[in-house]
Amino acid sequence: MLTRETLAAVIRAIRLVKGLTREDLNGCVGSTNLHKLENGTGGITVDTLQRLSTGLGVAPTTLLVLASSHPGPSSTETEIEKIREELVKLDSLGISTAVTQQFEAGKLIPHLRGRKANNHLLEKILALKSQGKTQKEVIEILGAPQSTVNRLWRK
Repeated sequence: MLTRETLAAVIRAIRLVKGLTREDLNGCVGSTNLHKLENGTGGITVDTLQRLSTGLGVAPTTLLVLASSHPGPSSTETEIEKIREELVKLDSLGISTAVTQQFEAGKLIPHLRGRKANNHLLEKILALKSQGKTQKEVIEILGAPQSTVNRLWRK
């Protein structure tokens, strides 16, 4: 199971088996941050994971797979097989195209905050409002939640 502690153990073990010191990784990750990571007391960002894995000479996914498979009954091969199965399922759903569509000219397209309005419900609420119905009456007629009617009433 992937936890801070399992990731800490993997980071430390890879550093040790490769004969690297903490100082060898100073150009990639600050010493305080590395100390926290190796003791399971600090979180890691994607950017830090990338820099650290570069310093350790492994792919970021290698760190995550190894950390996910320790400790416990799950082996590294079992984790890799789970990943293969998940990738096949996601591929059948069109994940590659969906991810590509999130970018424009090499930049991530910003996602607007908030929920997408239910236009059909919005039209019904506004039509009833224009007929002079109260919010309470609209809630009873449509069976919509009060919070939804209140939010869409103001549009």
